[in-house]
Amino acid sequence: MTNREAAMISKRFDIASDAFRRDFIGKSRAEINAVLGEGRPTRRGALAGEKGVSYVSVNARAAFRDGYAVEVGFAPPAPIFFKRQSLFDHPALWREIAAMDVDTRENLGFLIMPNLGLTLTGFYDNDRSQLAVTVFEAGRWDDLSA
Repeated sequence: MTNREAAMISKRFDIASDAFRRDFIGKSRAEINAVLGEGRPTRRGALAGEKGVSYVSVNARAAFRDGYAVEVGFAPPAPIFFKRQSLFDHPALWREIAAMDVDTRENLGFLIMPNLGLTLTGFYDNDRSQLAVTVFEAGRWDDLSA
């Protein structure tokens, strides 16, 4: 087992109502580092005026604005769970997650759940190469979910 695999096994992130968003969004980089491990700067996953940070140990990226997380995205094999099952190992669970948000919309290949502050991609079209879960601050995806 690699160090990366061991780190992922020791962490587990559960999607349940909006608790997932509260665990990450609005947290400082130090708080996110305490949960995801030490990150390193990246240009990917951040908009203008934001700083991107990559968390290789859990296959995640975060975008920070004014020192606080506004978006955190995870890709396989990140330990994202729903109802005690790995979301990336059981991608059909997306239907149950989407049903939790009455305003779920699809746009540009993303399932956007504005009330939960989540996006899913690669799930509904069964494209395993595109699987990702993103948690975001309120309003961040409003332009695409309208």
